[in-house]
Amino acid sequence: MDAERRQSYRVITRIVPRYAARVDEALSEPVPLDAVILDISGGGALIQSRQLVPVSARLRLRFAVDDDPIEFDVQAIASQVRATPIMAGRVVYIPHYRIHCSFTDVSRRDTERIVRYVYRQQLLLRRRGAL
Repeated sequence: MDAERRQSYRVITRIVPRYAARVDEALSEPVPLDAVILDISGGGALIQSRQLVPVSARLRLRFAVDDDPIEFDVQAIASQVRATPIMAGRVVYIPHYRIHCSFTDVSRRDTERIVRYVYRQQLLLRRRGAL
């Protein structure tokens, strides 16, 4: 069902944002976020974080992709949050959360840059036989 709703291709990646935070509507009072982007598309990203982010929270991310010298500065809304539990005996630990988010207020130029990055990464994966 998720694949039917997707409007953009995505690629599995590992991007550590230079800056990641939970913000309010006015982009003030940021709450720093320890985050890693696990996959990305022109419309959003899957982020892994140790901090719990509630659904519909607004995020701000600044990151660069390996082959683009200009850094992205995007806002996103958390649409789905899942805990990834680990069992250690009888104790359950939640070491991190997976946050599905949609980009908001992203310029068309930046969206196109992300889509080009995704396309180039998929092309590399196909050449290596991984796709």
